[in-house]
Amino acid sequence: MHGLEHALLAVAPLLAGCDKQDLGSAWYSVFPDTLRPAVFIFDRTPGGVGLSERLFESLFTWIKEAYRLLEGCECVNGCSACLMSSLCESNNEALDKRSTLKLLRQMI
Repeated sequence: MHGLEHALLAVAPLLAGCDKQDLGSAWYSVFPDTLRPAVFIFDRTPGGVGLSERLFESLFTWIKEAYRLLEGCECVNGCSACLMSSLCESNNEALDKRSTLKLLRQMI
């Protein structure tokens, strides 16, 4: 789920027309309300400015572009060009490129 969060965040600014730091995110292997895995991407601006809505409206394209980014990168385990983020509060731990690609492929 952490890899999915990173992959979606990597392409989100292109689709939402914003800076990477305009978006926030959270991931859960088990979200308490649903007891299922979850990824949340949201506007960092209090009250929002419509970025997450724009992303949701282009959800299929968003997922496909995240997949294309990872699939097109020649690295094996994920790198700063595709999966790792300098903004990651978890120090890019628990990222798995293969599992993320598999999950994105299933979502497509």
